[in-house]
Amino acid sequence: MLVLLVLAALLAAADRYLVHLAERTVADQAQASADLRTRPTVTIHGFPFLTQAVRGRYARIDVSATDLDRGGVRLGRLDATLRGVQLSLGDALKGVSSIAVESLDARAVVAFADLAHRSGVVGMTIEPEGSDVRVTGRVRVLGQTVRASALSRVSLRNGRIAVTARSVRVLGQTTPGLVNALAGVLDLLVPVGRLPYGLTLTGLDVTPQGVVLRAESGPTVLSAS
Repeated sequence: MLVLLVLAALLAAADRYLVHLAERTVADQAQASADLRTRPTVTIHGFPFLTQAVRGRYARIDVSATDLDRGGVRLGRLDATLRGVQLSLGDALKGVSSIAVESLDARAVVAFADLAHRSGVVGMTIEPEGSDVRVTGRVRVLGQTVRASALSRVSLRNGRIAVTARSVRVLGQTTPGLVNALAGVLDLLVPVGRLPYGLTLTGLDVTPQGVVLRAESGPTVLSAS
């Protein structure tokens, strides 16, 4: 019995060591494929690892990267779920130049501060308000500078984040005609940029942490660009 327990412990330890090596291999390839500045965090799901490794197919691998600049607004975090990952045990241990993936889905977080920064309006703030956002900033209109606020809808428009006012009000002012003159002034249209891993935007949600972009991809290959 003691021998069996020792063998089981050794197999469990070997399993965890091998999964660590495989996660590093996937992380290196995910970093190279997306041209990331730092290695992403990778988690291979399923136990034991060796069962999947022998088959050379992994049902689910999670990849998390931070601080992505894709030629558009800054993505504070990207969490991608890779499904049907093809990686033999030998390649997992020695490294590989490409990894085939059957499908991906991902979430990317855009902080409200980063979205406001792209507006060009000094001092603009964006805060969540239910499924909408509250946009506030100082703008020049009808020859005067006023502080205005808009309750705005957030949506996707041709690969860009669109922030469109539903209603606008001027703070501390009662001048007639100001509200009408502010139409569109607090609206934003911010490009997301090219997403990694062949991901295509499918939708978004407003959360307390920021605008969360949803994206997905069909079969793709992670390889150095």
